[in-house]
Amino acid sequence: MESRWHDEVEGAQTIGETVECVRRILGALKSEDPSLPRCCHPSRIRCDDDIDDLTFKLAPLRRDKAHEGPDLEPLFDLVLHASLHIARLNRARAAGAPLPMSWGLQMRQMG
Repeated sequence: MESRWHDEVEGAQTIGETVECVRRILGALKSEDPSLPRCCHPSRIRCDDDIDDLTFKLAPLRRDKAHEGPDLEPLFDLVLHASLHIARLNRARAAGAPLPMSWGLQMRQMG
């Protein structure tokens, strides 16, 4: 799953694009595995705060031994990564720095 979503998230140039990216990926995952927790439904993601909220909700679920269902670790990785990407976009915007078109490529090469 990671190779599929990592480039999409890093390629998002705006917060809105990042939110849409997460919604699109969650929609694909939900159709592949309808047993995903209800909090992962793409319609629940409308803004960047919803991504942070989902990260917060998934953190304890992914470690819960009583959780029955799919492995939530890859899903947690997705929303955490998207949340960090949004934080970088917000820092760049607050600093007044325009994002270069190759910004996503530079971030992929760094990590």
